[in-house]
Amino acid sequence: MPLRHSDSLVRRLVSSLVLEAIERWGMNRDRTSSYWEFGWQQDADGYYRPQSVARPVLPAEFYSGLSTLAGYSACVEALRTDDVIGPHLNRLVGTAWSRTRLEADDVLRNLIVAALPEEGSTVSPATLFDAAWQKLMAFAQADALLLTTVVPLPTVSLEQTPVEFSAGLSLDRMSTDEVIRSLSCGVIAPMTWRFPVVAANDLICIRWNQYVPKVIRHQDEHPELVSAGEGEFGARPPSRPDLVGSDFLTSLRLFKRCTANVAGFVQWTAEAPHGSGMQFQVGGRWPYPTTALSPEEIRQLVGIYRDLAAQSKGFEFAFNRFNVSFERTHLVDRLVDLVIAAESVLLQEIDVKDRGEVRFRFSLRAAKFIKYADYTEQEVFKVMRRAYDGRSSIVHGGGSLPDTRLPREPSAPAQRFVDVVEDIVRVLIKQVLALEDSARVRQATFWEALLLSHNRSVAE
Repeated sequence: MPLRHSDSLVRRLVSSLVLEAIERWGMNRDRTSSYWEFGWQQDADGYYRPQSVARPVLPAEFYSGLSTLAGYSACVEALRTDDVIGPHLNRLVGTAWSRTRLEADDVLRNLIVAALPEEGSTVSPATLFDAAWQKLMAFAQADALLLTTVVPLPTVSLEQTPVEFSAGLSLDRMSTDEVIRSLSCGVIAPMTWRFPVVAANDLICIRWNQYVPKVIRHQDEHPELVSAGEGEFGARPPSRPDLVGSDFLTSLRLFKRCTANVAGFVQWTAEAPHGSGMQFQVGGRWPYPTTALSPEEIRQLVGIYRDLAAQSKGFEFAFNRFNVSFERTHLVDRLVDLVIAAESVLLQEIDVKDRGEVRFRFSLRAAKFIKYADYTEQEVFKVMRRAYDGRSSIVHGGGSLPDTRLPREPSAPAQRFVDVVEDIVRVLIKQVLALEDSARVRQATFWEALLLSHNRSVAE
């Protein structure tokens, strides 16, 4: 492959300047002058602990005296006129979500720091410069950048990893770099700072890798607005990494009742040599009881996730309400969410003006459609009618659950009643996903055929 301008002349000029800077400022710097940097490290026992590292301070000339180096002006001019690096200089460079201004001095300083050997290292500055230059050129020549999103799942355990859910999206064990990034911004944290140790050597995460267009703009350019849309289940835009974890939790909670939750997310672009910026969001605190998933359970979970992605259109609201119910701290809120989720499936095609006897239709359709192993049709009818009554009482009257009786459990407490409703709604959504054509559920003819038949086969 023919050499580009950047791989020959500019490289030689920059290399000479970088090595001169290290000879003048790096190798002979005052190693007694340092600053303390707080961070995290993984020790030999696999645990992560905070550390304070003394970083040597480069002299002030490193920041203000680049222009005193021989060949500085020629080097800067070569960078600015280069056909690969030049278009990036004096502009905002990054992605549509995170951009940083890049100037010639930034390039030079970053290369000097990258080529500066650690104390005691036997690697030469020239070798370190070559690696840093290759990284710079890969970034400058790229049209797209790898955007990585990591969603830690502190209490999910797997026997086998990685597990692919879709292209670029997988469950996997977190790398050391991913754990340290998550610790540095508080997405993962010690149980208590009195004992600041984190056992994260087997921590599971959702990892989402995707390539996004590289953006280069002038300071005064007004970028196009990044879409704030939510996308669809399993196909979220890069601007909504929070929904990646939500989609996983929806599929997991549909698969089985559990207390698993996400710890938040961390998102970054690693290729940018001038700093990528890191976005993050801290989620719920843990610990939660561990949710262990066997290989067979993982296989089923992946199937549910893919079914949700394929058939989410028209049912997004129901899926979301079911998922959100797990975040509620009050039973009445959980019940309201669960009944609304069921309503969104069972009564979706009914127009507002035709919603007479909604309570009866809701209960009857639930009884005829839902194959709940523990109850007969009549028992499902009664439970869902009581759930609907409870929802109406809470929403319109602001009261508590008036009737929480269950079949063969006349004194069932409210917690038990809401758990059973959750199980029934879980079965309802799974049955919808199992239909060859789930869109039929949104048609009146589907329910007419089901209610007038003598069995439930029309719903299969």
